[in-house]
Parts: sequence; C-alpha cells; structure tokens
Amino acid sequence: DPFLTRLYPESIGANVQVQLRNGDVLKAEVPYPPGHRQNPAGDESLVKKFLVLAEDVLGRERGQRAAEIILSVEALSDLDKLLEALSPP
Repeated sequence: DPFLTRLYPESIGANVQVQLRNGDVLKAEVPYPPGHRQNPAGDESLVKKFLVLAEDVLGRERGQRAAEIILSVEALSDLDKLLEALSPP
C-alpha cells in the first residue's frame, strides 16, 4: 500500500481486506499500530497484554494485582508492593 509505505520507518501499519462467503467485503486499515504515539494503547489493552504475558508466571489473581499496582505506580512511596506483586509465588 503506497500510503503505508510512505509512513515507514515512522510506522509499520497494516490493512486487511476480507471477502465473506456472501460476497460482502470488510476492510480495515491501521496506519499506526496500538501503542504507537499516534495510536496510544489504553489501560484496558495494556492490562490485557500484561496478563497474557504474566499469568503463566504470576497466576491470574497475582497478575491482576500487579497490573493494578503498575497502573497507579506514581502514587507509591516505594516499590515494595510492586516488587512483591511481580515476584513469582
């Protein structure tokens, strides 16, 4: 895609076109991937990605707690709670 090519290396975008069995065509274009400064990821998507990566090590409950602490890390007076939450059981 010429438009997406012009964005490189600033961004590696994508576009997808799918033709359904009934003939309908669905299209989507994402010039900036989620997490790019032009397409910031929200807290919900960051937590989801964190849990996918952390659950095998921390477990679901501990991973969720770690995510909550990470999202409010600026309010912590020290990192003890964060380090405890990120330590495997």
